[in-house]
Amino acid sequence: MLSQATSIYLPEDEFTLPPLLYRIENQIGNRDTGINVEALDKNKRRALSGEWLRYGDRFDLAANFSIQVIQRENIQWVGGGVLQGSFGTSRYAKDDQIYDLNLSRGWARIWIKPDKNPVKLQIHTAQGVFETSNAEFWIATRPESTEIYLIKGEVKRIENNLPLINRTYARFEGSNPRPTYLAKAWDKDIVEVRIASSYPNLVKLVSLTEPEWKTGRIPHLYSQYRKKGWQKADPSEK
Repeated sequence: MLSQATSIYLPEDEFTLPPLLYRIENQIGNRDTGINVEALDKNKRRALSGEWLRYGDRFDLAANFSIQVIQRENIQWVGGGVLQGSFGTSRYAKDDQIYDLNLSRGWARIWIKPDKNPVKLQIHTAQGVFETSNAEFWIATRPESTEIYLIKGEVKRIENNLPLINRTYARFEGSNPRPTYLAKAWDKDIVEVRIASSYPNLVKLVSLTEPEWKTGRIPHLYSQYRKKGWQKADPSEK
């Protein structure tokens, strides 16, 4: 809802509430540069940290940028490494609320845990749709392949109902519905060292974000932003 008098967005409920762009990092340490996004109507704008994004917003980040997005109290992710994609929708399927995230290229570190209401995250890639309701994992995707480094929990490829469970490193290539398992047991620190060699700011942002998740600070942060709404003028207003 937009208050015409104050030009402040006031989110109404969990179903309509869009993703929160909580933090932006780049390699020179400037957190206030913003990122370019493109809306469904093709209008482009600069989004700053602390803004509510919009469903359908497309993003295309250079390798030196990383972002932290809080989807709701129990879902957050950090993305970077030439990150390309868009925010899908929030919708209901039977009793589940489903959030869609479209990723065509880049790295993302996902955190999701159960909520009092059934919630799922579906990540759409060139190799299929990966669904989870309780997991922590890295996903790296590009047009020719998708890799998942599952730290804990379960991620399922919807098209063939294929589950990946706890400490699995799997690569999906082309149209092959079956992955190559690169390691059944692995150390996530080794994976992050590999990522940091190319995208150090991405792993740095993950290291800042993970304690907020483990200590339960994310729901508190999300609630604060929810209460104050989006205190930014509507870009369509002059």
